[in-house]
Amino acid sequence: MQTHNSMKLNLCILTFFALTLMILSSVTASQPQDPLPSWNDGPNKQAIIEFVTKTTDQNQASFIPPTRRIATFDNDGTLWSEQPLYFQAIYIFDRIRELAPEHPEWQQKEPYASVLKGDSKSALAGWEAGASGDGNGNPCRGDRQ
Repeated sequence: MQTHNSMKLNLCILTFFALTLMILSSVTASQPQDPLPSWNDGPNKQAIIEFVTKTTDQNQASFIPPTRRIATFDNDGTLWSEQPLYFQAIYIFDRIRELAPEHPEWQQKEPYASVLKGDSKSALAGWEAGASGDGNGNPCRGDRQ
C-alpha cells in the first residue's frame, strides 16, 4: 500500500507530465504548417503560396470568391497518378485490349502489337513516331489509312 507522501509524489509527477505535454502541443500547434510540405523551397513554391494567399483572403483586392475559382492540372508528369503512364495512355491501352478480338490485324500492327504484348515503352515510341506521320511523309490517320 502506498503512503500518503508517495501518492502526492506520483500526483506531482503525473501533473508535471500532463502540463509538459499540454505546453509542447500548444507550441507545435501554433507554428504555421507548410501548405506544400513535399515541395522543395524555391520561387515556384513561393509563387503558388503567395497566389493562393492573395486570392483567398477576403481583405485583398485580388480575392476570388469560391464560386468563381477553377482548378486546372496539366499532364506534366508531376502528379503521382501520371506515373508510370498518363491516364489517357492507360485508357487507350485498356481500350485496345478490349477491342483486340475484333481486330486480329492488331497482333502484327504497331503500336497495337506492343500494347497487346504488354510492352508500353515500345507502344508509346510507336505513337510518338506516328504522331507526325507514317514515316513516308504522309499524315498519320490511324486505322483509316
